[in-house]
Amino acid sequence: MNFDVSSRKKLSVKAMAVLAVMLALCIVIVAVAGIYDALTGVRFSNGLAADKLTSFVATKEVSLYGSLILVNNSHEYTFPDDDHTPENNSHLVNLYSYKNNNGGKYVFSESDLWFHKSAIPFAHNMLNEMSGDMKTTFMITSAYRTYADQEAIHSDVGAGYSDHHTGYCFSLRSTNGSLSPTEYEWLHENAQNFGFIIRYPESKAPSTGVNGYPNCLRYVGVAHANIMKQNDLSFEEYIEYLKENAKDEPIGVRCENGEEYFVYYYAFEGKQINVNIPIDAEKYPYDISGTNDGGIVVTIKVK
Repeated sequence: MNFDVSSRKKLSVKAMAVLAVMLALCIVIVAVAGIYDALTGVRFSNGLAADKLTSFVATKEVSLYGSLILVNNSHEYTFPDDDHTPENNSHLVNLYSYKNNNGGKYVFSESDLWFHKSAIPFAHNMLNEMSGDMKTTFMITSAYRTYADQEAIHSDVGAGYSDHHTGYCFSLRSTNGSLSPTEYEWLHENAQNFGFIIRYPESKAPSTGVNGYPNCLRYVGVAHANIMKQNDLSFEEYIEYLKENAKDEPIGVRCENGEEYFVYYYAFEGKQINVNIPIDAEKYPYDISGTNDGGIVVTIKVK
């Protein structure tokens, strides 16, 4: 088919018009992004803008506590001074009392079970939703353990090396018996939205060093549980992932529930280290946790 000169000119004009529209759209998008940055200081790929941050001096002791501390056969838990009994530990809350005060669809194997106060609302909400979805009553059979508790159960995990010492772990079963494949699937699909991971998946035994304990849930926080699920990482693998990927610049994560976070990792090289935290903690809530492996993790919620 042949085009005359007039047709070619018309086609050229149309093409130029299309390009002009596309260029205008790009300019608008860039401008909107610039306005977003100017108003919020958030650049999702790079973390918070420098003028939104201030410095905080973290001591070595800070690296021993928090929801991301790694406790296993090669990482011993350091019991705080007030951790002689659960009743005297200011960080623990009795699960039975919390459930009775807040209403819950789950039960306990005994009334003397304790959990970390920062994580207990997330566990409560997860178990209530799970119970409703599965139409089953679930039972917590083990939570926080003292040094003496761990000694008494004659586990392969020695006293001082159990993740249950942290107060962030609990064991779960159905009142009908062991969790069913459908119930495990629910946890796999939903636990991260409440900040929980399956602590010892069968498939991750080579990295966790634990076989046959897939009914143990561990609170790590919504941001970290989502990153671990998105990358198919065990807890042990995740700590190494942070060392490699969040040291020089933060990791940004968009969670399934719509929340967005930046995760920063700082490695200790002495007795203390400077870490960055938001100036406006109300606008950008944050959490500081040690890894019990020589690092500090700062998690900042930006949406």
